[in-house]
Parts: sequence; structure tokens; C-alpha cells
Amino acid sequence: MSVKFLIRFIIKKKPMASIVSIAFPFRGSFHYVLVSEKELNNQIHYRLTIMNGDLEKLLYGCNIISEVNGELELDDCDGNFEKWELKKQIVTALSAHLNKKVIELPFTVSQ
Repeated sequence: MSVKFLIRFIIKKKPMASIVSIAFPFRGSFHYVLVSEKELNNQIHYRLTIMNGDLEKLLYGCNIISEVNGELELDDCDGNFEKWELKKQIVTALSAHLNKKVIELPFTVSQ
């Protein structure tokens, strides 16, 4: 292997995303979510993977949390109240872990 190749490889290599496991309450019991952090276009995003198949299916399509100006953004989950309620519990637990505030966007019910 040439030195030029190694230098190019080291420069182009991107850092791994950090992953943390967080407990959160939902429907009377505690569950765990894996949260991976990734930076994209100078904005931090958190991808959620719930360690419960039924809750993972419930959150499907709504498993990204964006950080805006240093605060976690809770979207309305396309107007699905059950998804929003689940995501709110996760965002609350993540905000406590990261010591960040939550921006709660207005919830609008889908029709």
C-alpha cells in the first residue's frame, strides 16, 4: 500500500455515528431506544430504533429527530397522535440525556 493511498483514505474517512441506548416510559412500562447521531448538511439528526417490535412499527416513518439551533425538534408525526405521543416520550428522555431543550411544533390531526 502506498503512502498516498493511506493519506487519501484517512482524509476521506468519515467519523462513525455515536449510538446510545436510552430508557423511556410509555403506556405504563419502560422501553429502550437506540439513538444514533449523524451530522448531515451541518445539522444534527438522531435516528431512533426502538427495542420493541410493536413500538418500532408504530413509529415507522417518524423515527428522525432534528436538532435546530441546539434544541431537539418534536414534529407532529403527520398528525398521528399515537405516534406523536410515543415520539414525545422518546424526545423527552433524549433531551434529559443530552441536556437540551425541546421545540414542540404545533400538533395538527391528519384528516
